[in-house]
Amino acid sequence: MGKPDRLIAALTALTEDAAARPLPPVNLTDAAVRGDVEAVRAFLDGGAAIEERTIGFASPLAAAAGRGHLEVVKLLVERGASLDPATSVFPLLAFPIANRKLDVVEYVLSAGAPVAKYRPHFRDAVKNGRWDVVDAMLAGGADPGWLSDAERAALDAFVAREQPRSPEYRQRLREEQARQFERARVTPAPKALADADRARHEEAAIAEIGRDPALARARTGNGTPVLALAVSAGAHELARHLLAAGADPDDGGGGDAPLARAAARSDLPILETLLAAGADPNRSAAGSPHPLLAAAVAGSLACVEALLARGAKPRARDLKAALDRAGGPDAARIVTRLEALQTPASATKRRATEAAEAKPAEAAEADPVAQQRARQEVEDMGESIAGQVFASSGTFENLTQVGIQMSVEIRGAVYASSVTKKTTVLVAGAKAGAKLEKAKALGVRVMTEPQFHALLERIPITEEMKRRYLG
Repeated sequence: MGKPDRLIAALTALTEDAAARPLPPVNLTDAAVRGDVEAVRAFLDGGAAIEERTIGFASPLAAAAGRGHLEVVKLLVERGASLDPATSVFPLLAFPIANRKLDVVEYVLSAGAPVAKYRPHFRDAVKNGRWDVVDAMLAGGADPGWLSDAERAALDAFVAREQPRSPEYRQRLREEQARQFERARVTPAPKALADADRARHEEAAIAEIGRDPALARARTGNGTPVLALAVSAGAHELARHLLAAGADPDDGGGGDAPLARAAARSDLPILETLLAAGADPNRSAAGSPHPLLAAAVAGSLACVEALLARGAKPRARDLKAALDRAGGPDAARIVTRLEALQTPASATKRRATEAAEAKPAEAAEADPVAQQRARQEVEDMGESIAGQVFASSGTFENLTQVGIQMSVEIRGAVYASSVTKKTTVLVAGAKAGAKLEKAKALGVRVMTEPQFHALLERIPITEEMKRRYLG
């Protein structure tokens, strides 16, 4: 007889491993933050706006530069990204200079960024004896005349001793920054399994199913079916064995259905396996999004096509959400594909709604009465959000999920993708939907976009916050 505890233990290890492997980025800024050059290229080729606005960063270039992702920086500059974004809270190179991302500093200045704008940063580096930063800025075009004779002598001595432009020095610096970043983490970074260990856990789980096929219908202590866990873990062979042994391809146990889980992970092989086993392409019970919506948000055109081929036809509200929230490099193609499902009346109404909601963001930002009201409404939150748990939902004028996440995490808070009892604040935009309803039911504080902007103004980013967040 098989052992449920052994099966669940193996599945737990596999799902933890899957959580340590990031899902594909959902927008250009997300890809830039990760330093994923090929994803950035795919977004640009797909028509993503190279000056995409986010909170905390003026552009994807600023996001990549702040993290020191030189290859992404080069690609964005080659594609025409602005070297002096007009709407930036910080100058483009403020974070790279503060965090000694020397390769990025040299390249961006050499590419034509206005070096005079960074004279205060240059002086600060001299004052604090950060001679590698001084040297990098000089290499990027800073004026040697900004240095006194004594400062130049100190720089020359440092360069002769350390060779800060050498590959060896730059590599030591990157390793040191990585160690500092890990020490500063509030929570440890999840660790992915080695391929051999992952295969071993999956084989152990399959062996338990072989000994007792009835385990294919087993559940964890919180009622999650083992098939749902296998799908979330991306365990293809295990999912196939569970289905062959009689697992219900539609059972989400009160959570996301297996199809929605596969679609959310852009996992086409498992999604097709589930469909072949009879999974309902329109399964969207309480607690689970429509599979087509999950695929659109994940930016998986292949999963969208597979679901449509099997007869996926979401309700009007799910289709509208999919059209509004489609992500990934193929977002435009996904929207085009899904628009074919709309009735003429729905398509006309959507276009009218978009036109009505397209008021310039500057108008709202320029309203002093609205700004003052928003500031007053967040005064009770104090001068810190450290330790609080934020979530977001809906569409915004000047916010993205990635931007909200960065803005709260750099200030010491936690960002979660879902609303739970631990959530303290939900940033809600237009069409916030189920998350908003759940937040209200749980008594979670709901914050509008202007209130969130006002909150960020109340808690300016300090040098210590930058060091902890950017490493």
